[in-house]
Amino acid sequence: MSPLPRRSGRPLPPLPGRPRPGRTRSGRTAPGSRAALGALAGGLALLTGSFAAPAAQAAAPAQSPAGARAAEASPGPAASELPEGLFGRGDPQFDGVFRQSIALLAQHAAGFTPAPEAVDWLLAQQCADGSFLSYRADTAQPCADVTAADSNATAMAVQALVALGGHEDAAGEALTWLAGVQNEDGGWSYNPGGASDANSTAVVVGAFVSAGRDPAEVLREEHSPYDALASFQLGCDAADGDRGAFAWQPDEESGALFANDAATVDAILASYGSGLLVDPDAAPSAVPPTGLDCGTGGDGQATNGTGDASSDAPGDSGAGTGEETEDAGGSGDAGVAGASGAEDQAGGEEQVPAHVTSAAAGAAQLADRLAEGGGHLVSALPGAGEGTAGGEPAEQPDFNSTAKAVIALAAGGNEEAWQGPLQWLIENHASWADYAANPSAVGVLVLAAHATGVSPGDFGGTDLLAQLNALGPAPDGGAANGDAAGGDGEGDGEGLAILLWVVGVGLVVGIGIGGLLSTRRKRKAS
Repeated sequence: MSPLPRRSGRPLPPLPGRPRPGRTRSGRTAPGSRAALGALAGGLALLTGSFAAPAAQAAAPAQSPAGARAAEASPGPAASELPEGLFGRGDPQFDGVFRQSIALLAQHAAGFTPAPEAVDWLLAQQCADGSFLSYRADTAQPCADVTAADSNATAMAVQALVALGGHEDAAGEALTWLAGVQNEDGGWSYNPGGASDANSTAVVVGAFVSAGRDPAEVLREEHSPYDALASFQLGCDAADGDRGAFAWQPDEESGALFANDAATVDAILASYGSGLLVDPDAAPSAVPPTGLDCGTGGDGQATNGTGDASSDAPGDSGAGTGEETEDAGGSGDAGVAGASGAEDQAGGEEQVPAHVTSAAAGAAQLADRLAEGGGHLVSALPGAGEGTAGGEPAEQPDFNSTAKAVIALAAGGNEEAWQGPLQWLIENHASWADYAANPSAVGVLVLAAHATGVSPGDFGGTDLLAQLNALGPAPDGGAANGDAAGGDGEGDGEGLAILLWVVGVGLVVGIGIGGLLSTRRKRKAS
């Protein structure tokens, strides 16, 4: 989301969300970060769909020439002009590919086979070089502006296409393009040529993992994506409550790292080596949520797990340079427990990768944040400052980041940590404004349910599958394998609907036959 972050749901994710670039959790703007507010608007667009897109459209042109050119080339269509294969009726200009990919991934997770026209729509969006734009209104026209390519849309499309199967060529070309635009620090920006950010890097990690590629081996200048993520992690110089969290990017002027919930959620998921599709039966991580071991030396440095200060802690608050030392070996040691400490925590049998201990440190901080918030994360409205903005509270529940937090914690096998936020979502998701009209919002809830083995067909009384399927082409088949019901066959919304339909038809037929027989008897009697 760097040069032109404009979408919904990834950082601030009102839906998926992107972090609020350069902002502290209080909503105050950090020094020198006002120019990044355009990226914030973009973050509001990802999972918010049509209702977040206007903010993104207003900010993107001022912040990104590439975004402005892309907007001019792809004017937003009216709802009546949208292709039938597309999910959602909102303007797809900034999130068409991303929301389509999440919808297809969610349908697949629930045991459905997405409609061919929905998959074909996504495939047709791919550019000749393998990349995806946020949206191509006219796929007959080539993707002339390479700077408008969207790493997030490309990576999410890969995750969906790989999960569906049979699209190896398209996915492979997309991965080749992603590898080609990787930055020297090992990470990715929203559009090619910008500085790496945590969210873009995280979603790309998910793409490589989904395709069976080890992100640790995807190198540029000997730096892997895990190294880039580690450089965004706050270390022992940060405030106690922020240690282990991740920043979206270092502040453009000071280089300081500011903890960002949306960035933390995405980075944890990626550092666990996972994309959005999490297997609920996967073995838990070898390292439970474990806070940073900062030792007692008082020097503010991370330790290596034994209490000794570590010299390679790129996650120190205020550093934010992304530089690694030779000791780190390109493994992304950041200010977490470190590989040696991880080995002790795992019982000494096998050395745990540094990126996993990094994820564990982030998970510990995230679990605390969720507990402090009553089971959910919050997001401050742009320009709200303190108090209220436009009559609305400055801070509101961040449903998207909370749902993705559940997925991230589930990826690490941290059941105790995800139970609270999952229950909060089950009880409160209906308060998520306009979520039922947004494929990304409904999709991320379905994926959270899938990751935890909960039925998306009965999510606090809501049939998420019916909501999702109503937003696009009807899928083929259903969750006959019980997956949509959490693997136990219970609470399958579709199965229940079919059963009720059959019973209803039977009752109608029975009543009709009964009425006919009764009429005949009366005629005979007369």
